[in-house]
Amino acid sequence: MAKPIKETPVLYGKEATRFLRDVTANEKRDHSEAYARAKAVYDRFGSKAHATGHVHTHAR
Repeated sequence: MAKPIKETPVLYGKEATRFLRDVTANEKRDHSEAYARAKAVYDRFGSKAHATGHVHTHAR
């Protein structure tokens, strides 16, 4: 059974200002190193799962 979609939160005042400031700061950051690291992990693990048709999950 599907879970109902939650309402989108609405930010006002200081919280809205801080959120927009954080979004703008994040846009200006150089994400190439994090992207390269994530892509390397995907290439190492993700492509194997797709090639074999198996998806590995870990019990927690």
